[in-house]
This record gives sequence, structure tokens and C-alpha cells, in this order.
Amino acid sequence: MPEIMTRSRFRLRTLAVAQALVLLVALGAPIAALAAVDSVSPGSLAQGATNQPVTITGSGFSNRCSSYSVTFSGSGVSATGVARSSGTTMTANVTVRADAAVGLRDVTVSGSGRRCAGFSFLGTNAFTVTAGAGAGTATKLAITSISPTSPSVGTAFSVVVQSQDAGGNPANVTSTTEVSLSLNAGTGTLGGALTGSIANGASSVTISAVTYSRAETGVRLTATRTSGMSPLASGTSAAFTVALGTFTKLQVLVPGETAAPGTASGKTGTPTAQVAGTPFTVTVRAVDASWNVVSSTHTVAIASSDAGASLPANAALVAGIRTFSVTLNTAGSRTVTSTDITDPARTASTSAAITVNAGAFTRLQVLVPGEAAAPGTATGKTGTPSTQGVGAAFTITVNAVDARWNVVSSTHTVRITSSDPAATLPANAPLMAGTRTFSVTLNTAGSRTVTATDDTDASRTANTSSAITVVSPATISLTRSHGMITYGESVSFFVQFGTGGASRPFVLEYASVGVPWTTIANLVTNAAGAAAFAYAPARTGWIRARFAGAADLGAASSWLWLIGVRQVVNLDPSHRGIMTIAKGRSITFRATVQPLRADLAASRVTYRFYHKVSGLWVLTSQRRVLTDSSGVARTTFRFGSAGGWYVMAFADRTLYNSVSRFTQREVFLVR
Repeated sequence: MPEIMTRSRFRLRTLAVAQALVLLVALGAPIAALAAVDSVSPGSLAQGATNQPVTITGSGFSNRCSSYSVTFSGSGVSATGVARSSGTTMTANVTVRADAAVGLRDVTVSGSGRRCAGFSFLGTNAFTVTAGAGAGTATKLAITSISPTSPSVGTAFSVVVQSQDAGGNPANVTSTTEVSLSLNAGTGTLGGALTGSIANGASSVTISAVTYSRAETGVRLTATRTSGMSPLASGTSAAFTVALGTFTKLQVLVPGETAAPGTASGKTGTPTAQVAGTPFTVTVRAVDASWNVVSSTHTVAIASSDAGASLPANAALVAGIRTFSVTLNTAGSRTVTSTDITDPARTASTSAAITVNAGAFTRLQVLVPGEAAAPGTATGKTGTPSTQGVGAAFTITVNAVDARWNVVSSTHTVRITSSDPAATLPANAPLMAGTRTFSVTLNTAGSRTVTATDDTDASRTANTSSAITVVSPATISLTRSHGMITYGESVSFFVQFGTGGASRPFVLEYASVGVPWTTIANLVTNAAGAAAFAYAPARTGWIRARFAGAADLGAASSWLWLIGVRQVVNLDPSHRGIMTIAKGRSITFRATVQPLRADLAASRVTYRFYHKVSGLWVLTSQRRVLTDSSGVARTTFRFGSAGGWYVMAFADRTLYNSVSRFTQREVFLVR
């Protein structure tokens, strides 16, 4: 009977409130929000409970109100720290006095502020005060609330941990107690804030900013005491569901990889090596921030770091997933990338590196000057053959390749032929690791080709080069003003082309020991086919003029000229005339050698000391001294005999420079 009366009172009061709201609306009252209280969690507290967190759920908790308050019917129950979490959730800390009456209480949520003043809504019998006399000492922990009740992947949610007595009643701890959360059931990763503290004299703590990485049902958490009041048994929550997050990015999975939502990379495994030219399947998934699949029909595009890849057309995902067929045609390390065409703001995904191996050896490839290999492309090469001169040797490259023009290791013997019956051709020779260069000379002007054939296995397809234009070669004469110079001097070079040499660009090149051919000047002949240039080399080397060739004139080089460069030596101390010194005096001599460069070896200086004896100059001492890092060779000489003396020095020949001339004579009179 009392239960029937209670339900009747609830229906009457709810009806009365509804009628009042209708009247307010009819009168045009300024209502900012129509709030309703659905539930309070926990729905009961025992007498003596102090400052316990509760969550109030309902609707219409509008942010137009500047603040809210929560009150309970009757006396002895109060709420502080009221805060609006969302339009459906509010939190407060509730205290129940020890003398509060046991039984049901109405809960009223009121809003205050200019736009919602004087408005409130009632939750009838929404809260219960239970007897506190039976509450004993706290013996265990319990998780009493997960808010929201079904959190989303990667989104923060809160957990209320309560200390309870053996009967499950809230029981205050007698000292500050630290608790931590761990995963009891579920395959994802628990993250965010996982620890909290129940204050001395309180019975609960709210741990906020907890996260979970995987969307699934049946997730359970365990609260465990880590310090403070002891013993307190651990407590496990009821099972709850973690919902999917929002679609934020794409994920590419290639053969050898498996999806692993909730992990750092979202997948496990290592890409399986692929064979060039062989199609394989990649999977593209629309995922949330934690790599869980999210349903989507966005259109996806596939790209690759392999410029020669055979790629599928753009296509729409189905329920967030789609497979695509991809063919990588270029050997090496390659990747595949998926991009959201419908919404480019969704993060694209690039696969891990995929090793692409060459396929089987099926044919040969000929590359002539002007061409470069381009495996994975239709022709396997780029560029246009350079014009060659009649009788001028040039180098071709022959590769053993697969169907996509990737080089395959082979030692098959290759034979070279040409459409030029007068060509000078190399002997047959084996490939080395699938490649080899050959020297070819075409001796007949016109359009010519070169063909490579596999002599070891005729079933491998031969390959003929692109057409090569062969023209008469240029004739170049190079003369010089000097064959030997002293360091610091210049040599003048004169170039004269033969017939057809007017306005021809060419280069002047220099080489020396340890220095390959290096361009020292880019020149153009005048109307008479001539050009001149002055150059001051630092060390002995060779000079040549080289013409790269043109459509109507073949490439050519001039004769080589060797230019010798003498070193320069300056001797100190230096004086004019005869210097008189005392017998027994020692003097330190310094010979400075040029050129001095870090790439040149140290020079060796020879000192010669002459003494005049019986009217004749006699070589008394000869010393050979290496220069230091400053290019200076030092030696100290003691003049122990009276009479006339003179000193001179020269730098010995090096690998890079010729011997220097003698320095001036430094003359001394010793008394």
C-alpha cells in the first residue's frame, strides 16, 4: 500500500510540474532551459557520509545558466561544489549528517542567472539516506561509477572509487589512502590518469581523465590500494562498453602486416618482400585515433614511392574498409600511400617500407651515351642517344633485366653487333652481377644501332639500342706558349677547330697526379673556329681541349700537353753585397717554398754552403731539409773557418712540381 501511494504521489507531482511548465510557456516566461533529473549515482549514502562525490544525470542542463545548485528534501543532506559537466551530467559533493532521517529524498536542480532565474526541476525520490549505525570499518574498495557510462575510445572518462565496509556501505578511511586503476578485462590499453587519493575521513575519490584504446564490450577495471589504510581489498567494476572514436585517419596494411587496434602503431608484423611486376593486395581502413575501424564510405586514392608502379583507380570504402591491387615495378625499397579524396583533412597513411626484388632474367638491355636506366617504366630508360663521331670510341652498357627492366644478377656471355658493317666491336664477354660495359666504335656516318645478344641462352630476348646519329668527328688543334713555367706564371693556350668549327662550345680540362680531368674553362670558338685562354696551374699536369659533339659534328679531344710547374724558393736572411761576421758565429737560414697547399706533399730543400779555399770555391756542406706546415725549411750553420763563404738553396723535385731554380747567393766574409 505505501509503495502504491508513493508512485501515485510521484505521478501527481510530475504532472503538476508539467502543468506548471506549460503555463509558464503560455505566459511567455523567460525560460533558459527545461531541466529534468533522471537519476543520481550513487543513489544512496549512509548517515555520516562526508563530502562524497555524486553524479546527477538528466537533460536540459543548459550552459545559459551561470550556475546551478542541488538541494535535497528534508534536512540533514547538503551538496557543495556543484558543477555542470555537460547538458546531461552534473557533479556535486554530498554530505549526510549522522542524524539525518533515513528514507527517500527528492532532489532539486536549480539554475541561477539572468536568463534562467527562478527556474528549477525536481527529481522525486531520486536519492536515499540509509542507516549509518550498521556501517563498520572500511575493508574493501569498490568502483561505483563510470562516467559517461559508455566512454569513447581515446576520450577521457571518470571513475569513482569508494571505500566500503564488509556490507558494502560507504565507510570512511582512517588515513589518506592512495588507489590505482588497472585493466581487469579487455584487450585494449588503459591510459591517462590512473591514480587517486581518498582523503582521511572520506570514503571516495573521483579519478578523471582515464582513457581506453580499443572499442569493445565487457571492459572491467580494478581499483587497488597502493598506500594508506590497510587492509583494503581490491574492487572490480561492472562490465561496460567502450564506443568507437571518430574517423580521424587512414591505415594501410600490406602483406605481412595485421591490424592491432589500440596499440601504438595500430598493426603488427613486417611487410613481406614482393617481386617486381607481381600484383599484391593492400588493405585500407578508416580508423579512429587508436586505430579502431570506423564505418565510412569516403573515396580513397592510392599512390606509391615507385614512380613506375601500376596503381588502382580511386574507390570508396565499404563500412570503413577496402582492398586494392597494387603492382610495384621497380626493385628497391618502396612504400604505398592512401589518401582521403572525400575529406583531405583526414590524415593520410603511408605503409612501412616494402622490399621489391627483381623478377626472373628475361631479356637484355642496351644503354648508349645520353641514356639512363629507368627500371619500372615502359621502355626501361630515359634520354636520347648522343651524337657520335666517326671513328670515335664510346662506351655502351648492357644489363640483364627482368620484364620490368630491373637488373638481375647474371654471368651470361654477351655478344655485341651493329647495323654499321664497318663498326669496331668488342669481343664477347660475360656479364658481372648482371651488367657490363663495352667499347664500341662506329665508322660509318648515318643512323646506326648496337645490339646485345645472350650467347649463353638464346631464349633471353636480345635488345637493340635506339638509333645513334654518327657524324664526322671534329678536328681540334691545341698549342701552348710554354711547356715549363715557374709557379705564379701563366701559360697561354690556343685552340683551332677544323672544318665546321665556328661557334663551337668546348671545354679546356686539366689533370694531374691524383687529380682527375677537371674543367678549367668553358669556351666558344669564334667565327674562324679559334679560341684562346691563359691558365696558371699550381702543379705539373696535362691540358686538353674536349668537344662533346653536336648533331652535325662528332665529339673529339685535342692532343695532351704536359705543363711543368717549377717551385719558387725565397732564402732568408737576405742582404745585398757581402756580410761580415765573426768566426764561430751561427746563423739560422729559412727557405720558403711555393706553392704551399694542403693537397701537396711537403717539399725538400737542399742547402749548399761554399768556402773559398786557395782562390777556389769548395762545397763544404750540403743539407736536405723538409718544409714544415708553413712551407718553410730551416737549418742553422756555424761558420767555423775564416775567409769567404756563400750560401744558396733550391727545392727538390716532388711528385707534383718540378725542381726550382737556385736562390740568390748570400755572401759572407768571416774574420
